[in-house]
Amino acid sequence: TVYNIGKIGMQSNNYLELALGHSREINEKWRVGGKMKFLFGAGNASLRIDDMKVVMSEDQWMVQGNGKLDASAAGLILPTNEENGKELDNPKKKDVIDYDNIDYDTDQIGLAGFGVAFDLGATYRLMDNLTLSASVLDLGFISWKHTTTAATSNEPWTFDGFHQVAIKSDLGSDDPNSLDTQADNLTDELEDFANLHRTGTDGKKTKMLGATLNIGAEYIFPYYDRLKFGFLSSTRIQGPYSWSEGRVSANVAPLKWFEANVNYALSSFGSSFGWLLNFHGRGASFFIGSDYTIGKVNTQYIPLNNMNANISLGFNITFGPKHKPKYKCTQVNSL
Repeated sequence: TVYNIGKIGMQSNNYLELALGHSREINEKWRVGGKMKFLFGAGNASLRIDDMKVVMSEDQWMVQGNGKLDASAAGLILPTNEENGKELDNPKKKDVIDYDNIDYDTDQIGLAGFGVAFDLGATYRLMDNLTLSASVLDLGFISWKHTTTAATSNEPWTFDGFHQVAIKSDLGSDDPNSLDTQADNLTDELEDFANLHRTGTDGKKTKMLGATLNIGAEYIFPYYDRLKFGFLSSTRIQGPYSWSEGRVSANVAPLKWFEANVNYALSSFGSSFGWLLNFHGRGASFFIGSDYTIGKVNTQYIPLNNMNANISLGFNITFGPKHKPKYKCTQVNSL
């Protein structure tokens, strides 16, 4: 009858990225590279429930939670009931965010933050047909401004049932004991419990990006060097949003301008199947692929086993003469 729920959250991080990168061959075995990225924040929001207690006894239900919100976006207006001049029956509701009147000030829309991040990586050719690789991505931070913070009241909400329900009444739905009136009151009480009280505006915060650690290996099939097998271990380091994944892949390049890839992964979210098609002619290239592909569906085309799916695609244009490396070197190809 007692439930303790915690560490529930949602997060959205939106930014533009300007990157400058360079890689070079140190010798016939080593290649190292790095990238410096300037980050321009468009908006950030984080909603989390640190802890929530639910008691469901025979006589009464009780819920008490501790939740927080912070949102950063230039021009975002999160007004309170008091600021909008609403008539309140409870003075504690004056600083509650009025969700019906959330708006943007078009004169202030712009960047909400600025940050810097780095990508670092290296490959090592252990043998002629075996290459190892390692990298760390998004090692950096964004400093946000225009931050609004809010929190729940942390007061418990209780419900001990409907009382003296009027089945028939001359007052109809205006009767305070009618089922409709008591249900409406229950809805209002739930809204009051879930409401967030604004605690600050125009604040600042600094948040680290979710860094990703990759460790990989690529094996070239000795009897057909256009066929390669790979392994990639990825770990996202981002507090409660961290995850890990191990992925194996097979890559074939039957033509100079085309290659294909299939891969399978086990991760914190279960298993997944992926694929990749890469067309890279002289001067331009195009790829399309997926790390998560929907498998079995029912007659209404609703996924039965896994609803995770994604599609990645890209188009690149290259300039200048074709580069011929000083040393023969291979790199891990994977999504």
